[in-house]
Amino acid sequence: MIPLLAPGHTIPMIDMAKMLAQRPNVTVTIVTTPVNAFRYAPKLQIHINTGLPVRFLELPFPAIENGLPEGCESADAVPGLHLLPNFSAAVDMLQHRLEQRFDSINPRPNCIISDKFMLWTDDTASKFKIPRIVFDGMTCFKQVVTHYLYAHKVFEELPESEPFVLPGLPDQIEITRAQLPPEFNYTRMATSERNRV
Repeated sequence: MIPLLAPGHTIPMIDMAKMLAQRPNVTVTIVTTPVNAFRYAPKLQIHINTGLPVRFLELPFPAIENGLPEGCESADAVPGLHLLPNFSAAVDMLQHRLEQRFDSINPRPNCIISDKFMLWTDDTASKFKIPRIVFDGMTCFKQVVTHYLYAHKVFEELPESEPFVLPGLPDQIEITRAQLPPEFNYTRMATSERNRV
């Protein structure tokens, strides 16, 4: 299992790992970094102590190499939004580190379950000829709203501050374009991209 290095992504995957490890003949390895393994070990240790076959595979995180403070191994530890591209670059460097250790994992992995934001895991799964399952921890509400916003595009011609009703829901919920995530707010996304350069 390869979670995105952020609490809202790692904690649900650890919970899933505990459930999967209860199946017969299943050993679950959670790929993470030393700081994150230490941070989340209490969520697992009691289960490991009872014999549950789940463990961490710790990969060194290239924080300093990417202009991040030492020990900055989780998205919630990044000291400013301007460093998120650095954090992403460091996360992407984990691919090579995992692939170097892949064949030494015992038992050898026969499937990868990875966070939807860990795009490089698709290449890793292909390289080692194993299936990859994508984990998306978003709520059902967010998934439904996203579907209807893409399908109906009711917000596209509106100013950022004008309220509109979210389509497809049984109750009337109003929001503005300014409240939408960047994937729907092209002005904010373009500004964000310009600020990264």
